[in-house]
Amino acid sequence: MINILLADDQQLMRDGISMLLELEEDMALVAEAANGREAIELYQQYSPDVVLMDIEMPTMDGIEAAKRIIELDANAKILVLTTFGQEDYVRRSLLAGARGFLLKAISGADLSSAIRKVQRGEAAVDAQSIGVLLQSYRDMAGTLQNPNSTLLNRREQEILELIAQHKSNREIAVMLSLAEGTIKNYISQLLEKLQVHDRKQAVQIGRDKGLL
Repeated sequence: MINILLADDQQLMRDGISMLLELEEDMALVAEAANGREAIELYQQYSPDVVLMDIEMPTMDGIEAAKRIIELDANAKILVLTTFGQEDYVRRSLLAGARGFLLKAISGADLSSAIRKVQRGEAAVDAQSIGVLLQSYRDMAGTLQNPNSTLLNRREQEILELIAQHKSNREIAVMLSLAEGTIKNYISQLLEKLQVHDRKQAVQIGRDKGLL
């Protein structure tokens, strides 16, 4: 029996995943957490075989919680299950020690399969997230080959150009066929990379550095 700890701040999501797990004869949901801090406490209490960890949660996010659980138990098996699959989330989750990364849009059958893989010590990353990682590595390789290349990856560059055109987050999301929340996260990443605090400064720095 695979004992599972589920960490997600949305009760509806926890209920749905719980119903899915009840259909699997070899799985049991032993505890539920509404934030990262609760996940750490419940991990210590129940020592589950697999942790299903959301990222965007109050009090402490899932990536920080995963990192701290791994510090407590190097053999902990954490499978990140989240809504947004941008490069930063995938990369930071895996660096924190997660064995897998899945988007919540997957099927129940794929989720169950991924849980079994992680429990066996295998990696479980969905195709979209693998694509994000591959693009990230290509961007990194391009930067190494050309030190004067852009500080931003391809997607961040696209978003900066649209910000310079005075497009709102919603308009950018529609134009790039992405969720508005994903756009917000990308903008946070590019602001951090450019070391600025707002969109206006990002555009100015982008022009100064020849990115626009």
